[in-house]
Amino acid sequence: MNPSCRWCWIFPLVLVAACSTPEPSRSTTTAAESAPEATARASVPDAGSGAKPKEAPPNPVRSSGAAAPTSATASKLDKVAVADAWVLEAMQIHDVAVRDAAIEKIRAALASNDVELAHAGLIALSRVRSVSFDRRPFRALVLPHLDAPEGARRLAAMFALDSVGREAGDLQRVLASAEGVQDPERAQLVHVIATFSEGDLRGPAGAAVSRILASEDPRALHQSLSGLWGTRVSPEIEARLLELARRPDHTVAHYAIYFGLSTLRDKSEAVVDELIRTLSHPDPNDSDRALWGLGKGVPAALEPKVADAALQLFESRIDANTRSSSLRLLAQYGVERHALALEEIASRPVVDETLAKSLRETAAQVRRRGSRPG
Repeated sequence: MNPSCRWCWIFPLVLVAACSTPEPSRSTTTAAESAPEATARASVPDAGSGAKPKEAPPNPVRSSGAAAPTSATASKLDKVAVADAWVLEAMQIHDVAVRDAAIEKIRAALASNDVELAHAGLIALSRVRSVSFDRRPFRALVLPHLDAPEGARRLAAMFALDSVGREAGDLQRVLASAEGVQDPERAQLVHVIATFSEGDLRGPAGAAVSRILASEDPRALHQSLSGLWGTRVSPEIEARLLELARRPDHTVAHYAIYFGLSTLRDKSEAVVDELIRTLSHPDPNDSDRALWGLGKGVPAALEPKVADAALQLFESRIDANTRSSSLRLLAQYGVERHALALEEIASRPVVDETLAKSLRETAAQVRRRGSRPG
């Protein structure tokens, strides 16, 4: 997942929340979606429907000519189904008139006094962010929904506000609106706050996220932690991640490592040490993720420490992928002592020529980047 595209898979979860009324204790994800990798999907069906996600037809979309649903009809239609029809027409590339009409339907829905219809408009607006149209009239229609009594509509308004373009003061607006969002939508707020804060979860944004991460519901934590991807976090959030990563509950610990510690924009020594510790984890989903995470966000002063760990990992593993990744870290962070160690390993009689060549090349890379005594 690209950190700059944090909406890519979170949209479907918001849509489900918009059209369902789950029990307060339920999370936005199901037990079947407990693995982090399962969340990186393009779309999901409505909660409880059992249906597969709909795919757009290959042929150009033709408008039915029908106007936006009225207040009477909106209450009978699923908000997501209404939004789907508008989005499909707005996204097609063959008929400008159909596209313009779809955008007008969304605008009219947002301007409607029917809150259900307006909610459908918010959902649709957040999903046409890639479509070319004049967004200026939409902002004023979205802002009032940040004060909606329903948390799902507030959340949809946050997504829609991002779609029409963020402006100065929007982070403060989102943080104020977030105070009125409770479970089950609350766990999705981390994505929103991270986006409106440009990934800087310190100060007021960090305090808000820290409160959300205080949840002990594994499903809610899964959802919340996934919003931390590529962020800069407060000491309180970092401490929470480290605490979760050391939990005996492997599922929660995995979320903290996979979505949190490994992706942090700036890694402290405590985070680096935890990722190095995780290199020894028997589950490759954790150890490989830690190895990946050590390749970014490491301060220069800690680079030799990471290279030390990479050298130890190389010598203790035989699988090609781990060894290759270890050598990349050595080339990236190594100092002279690592270059000498690589050359010594290459000289061993048991090392075949192909591997010896890779080791010598890595040692040369270390020296080319200007190795420091260490």
